[in-house]
Amino acid sequence: MRLVLSRILIFFGLTVALAMSVASCGGGSSSSKKGQSNATLDFSAASYTVNESGVSVTISVTRTDRMSNAIFVDFATSDSTAVAGADYTATSGTLTWAASDSTDKNFTVIVMDDNFMEGDEMVTLTLSNPSTGAVIGAQATAVLTILDDDTPPAGALQFSGPTFAFNEGIGTATIDVTRTGGSTGAISVDFATTDDTATSPADFTATSGTLSWADGDSTSQTFTVDISDDTLAESDEAFDLDLSNPIGGAVLGTQSSAVVTIADNDSFGDLEFSTSSYFVSAFAPTIDITVTRSGGSVGMVTVNYSATGNTAQSGSDFTAPPGMLTWNDGDTTDKTIAIGIVDDVLFEGNETIDLLLTNPTGGANLGAFDTAVLTIEEGWVKFPSNPVIVPSSPTNWDDDYVEDPSVLGPASGVSQYEMWFIGVDQATGTEQIGFANSSDGASWSKFGTPVLSPGNPGEWDEAGVSGPHVIYDSLSGTYTMYYNGEDFFGALAIGLATSTDGSNWTKSPFNPVLTVGPSGGWDAGAVAYASVLLDGSTFKMWYTAVNVFGPTGLVQAGYATSSDGLNWTKYSGNPILRPTAGSFDAVGVGFPSVVQDGPSTYRMLYTGALSVGGGLVPPMIGYAFSTNGTSWSKLQDGAGMPVPIFDLGAPGSWDDQAHFGTAWFSSSPAQIWYAAEGGFGQGGIGYATHP
Repeated sequence: MRLVLSRILIFFGLTVALAMSVASCGGGSSSSKKGQSNATLDFSAASYTVNESGVSVTISVTRTDRMSNAIFVDFATSDSTAVAGADYTATSGTLTWAASDSTDKNFTVIVMDDNFMEGDEMVTLTLSNPSTGAVIGAQATAVLTILDDDTPPAGALQFSGPTFAFNEGIGTATIDVTRTGGSTGAISVDFATTDDTATSPADFTATSGTLSWADGDSTSQTFTVDISDDTLAESDEAFDLDLSNPIGGAVLGTQSSAVVTIADNDSFGDLEFSTSSYFVSAFAPTIDITVTRSGGSVGMVTVNYSATGNTAQSGSDFTAPPGMLTWNDGDTTDKTIAIGIVDDVLFEGNETIDLLLTNPTGGANLGAFDTAVLTIEEGWVKFPSNPVIVPSSPTNWDDDYVEDPSVLGPASGVSQYEMWFIGVDQATGTEQIGFANSSDGASWSKFGTPVLSPGNPGEWDEAGVSGPHVIYDSLSGTYTMYYNGEDFFGALAIGLATSTDGSNWTKSPFNPVLTVGPSGGWDAGAVAYASVLLDGSTFKMWYTAVNVFGPTGLVQAGYATSSDGLNWTKYSGNPILRPTAGSFDAVGVGFPSVVQDGPSTYRMLYTGALSVGGGLVPPMIGYAFSTNGTSWSKLQDGAGMPVPIFDLGAPGSWDDQAHFGTAWFSSSPAQIWYAAEGGFGQGGIGYATHP
C-alpha cells in the first residue's frame, strides 16, 4: 500500500483495506484482436471540368484497401453556382463493387449548352451512405466546373467591383474598368457619374467620357472623380457610376453600374463597447468595461449605459447602476464602466450580464458594438501538461510519490515561483520536504536533495516531515515554514523552521509549536497541515485535526492565532469547518489552504471525502468563503450541498483517484497547485487556473 493513501485514509476515518490501494499497486494487461480495415471510397480527383458544349462528363470513384467484400456507396450532384435544369441535369444513384473488385466505377453528368455569357459555373459532387465494410475517404466531395463558351471575342466591359469607397479627404478617386473574356479588336465604352445622396459639385465633381482599348489590349482602364472635402459633420454619402454604349463588338458585363461611397471625415464619432464579449473571474472584485469613441471627435457627446442581469442576478452576483459617459470636443480617450462582482459562494456555473449603450447625444452615433455580454466565469482550467511535478527516477529520495505543495509567487515578494513539497523514498517510506522553482508556475525545476529532513532518533519529528506551508517576510527576507512532524509512534504535530534563501532551513528549538488538545477533545488525536497568514501583527493559522488518531477518527479544521508565530492560542469555537452529511465531504474536511484578499475576505480550499457503503468516494477539493476567518460558507450547488471545485480526471488519467492538499493564489487569474493520484501508480502535483 502506498503511504500517501494510508495517510489520507487515516485523516478520513477509513480502514486501510481499500480497493483503491490495490489499484495503485500495479497494472494489468489486455489484448485485442486486430480488425481488418474498411475499404475506402473517394472521388478520383478533387475537381473535374467540362466545356459547356461538351454534352456530358464522366466522374470516377475509386476503391482502395480492403477488397474482400461487396460494397456500395451513393452519389449525388447539387447546385453550387450552376443550376440544375438550366446548366446541367441533376443525377444521383448508387455505385456497387463486387467482392475483390477494385476497378473504378463511373457515373455521368449531362451539361446543357446555352447562349448566355455567364462565366464558368460549378456543380458540387458528393459521396454518402457507404455500406458496411466501406468508408468514405478524404475526397468525399469534388467540384465539376462547366466552362462558359459564350463570351464574345471582343470581351465584356464592366467596373472592377460593385462598390468603391473613399474618404472625403482623398482629393481624387480612381475608378477601374476591366475587359475580360476576349481582346479581339479595338473597342470603347462611355462612362458617367450620377448624383445620389452625394451631389455635384458640393460633394464631388461630375464627370463623363469614353474609355478605349486597342486590339489585343486587356489591361484595365481608369478614370478619376474629384472628391470635395468639406467641414460638415454628416453621414456617409454616395453617387452612382454607369457604363454605356459599348463599341467594336464588346458587350457590357454584369457589373455595368457601381456605387461610390464618400466617408465623412468630420464625424462626431461612433460610441461603442471595445468588444462584444467580456469575461471576469468569479473571484475578481470588479471589472472595467471599456467604451470607445472612434471615427470622429467633433463636439461634446454623451451616451447612456446600463447592465442587466441575464443568468446573473443584479445585487447577488453583480452591482452596476446605470449612468452616462461624456467626451468633450476633440476627446477620443476610452471611458470605462466599473462592474462590481459579488462573491456569493454558490456554485452556479458561468453567468452572464447584458451590457447596453443608448441615447447618444451631440451628433454621435452608436457603433456596431452597442451591446455586449459580460460572463462571470466559475470554472477552473487544468493545465494540459499535468502533472507539473512528478516522482524522480528510482533510488532517489522522492521516487515513490510527491504531494503537499506550498507555493510562493512574485506577488509575495520573491523573484519567481517557489514550491516546497514532500517526497517519499520508496525503499524506506521516509517523508522529506523538497524544493522547486519556476518562472511561470507551470514548468518547474527541482532542487536535487531534500531541504528539510526528519529529526534525530527520539525527537518529535524523527519518523518523517510533511505538509509544508511557507510564508515570506519581504522586509527581512525571511522564510518561515510550518510543517508536520511525525514521531516514532506515528503521532503528528506542527513545527516551525526558518530560512533566508528557501533551501537551507533551521528548525525552531521550541518545536512543536502546535500540539494535540486534551483527551476526548475534537483535536486530541493529531494536528497537522497548517495554513498560516500574517495579518498585520497577528499570525493566523488554519489546521487539520482528528479527535482519535486512527481509522475511527473524525477529521475537521480548526483555527489558532499568535503574536509571534511560535506561541499559539486555539480558537474557543473550534472546529471552524466540519463535514456535511450526504455531501462529497461527509467523512471529513482537512488540508485547509487559506488566502486573504482584504480585511474581511478569506477564501479556503480544503479536501473532503465521502464514505459510501464502507468504501471511499475519493478525496476531492472544496471551496469555502469567510468574512472573519472563523465562520465559513462552503461552495454549494443549487440544492445547497457542498460540491468540489472540479472533477477527478477521466478514467485511466493521472488524477482519476484523488485530489487533495493544495496551494493557491486567488488573484485574477487564480492559480492552484494540487496533489493527485491516478490508477496504475500514477500521480504527482498538478496545476490549474481560474480565468
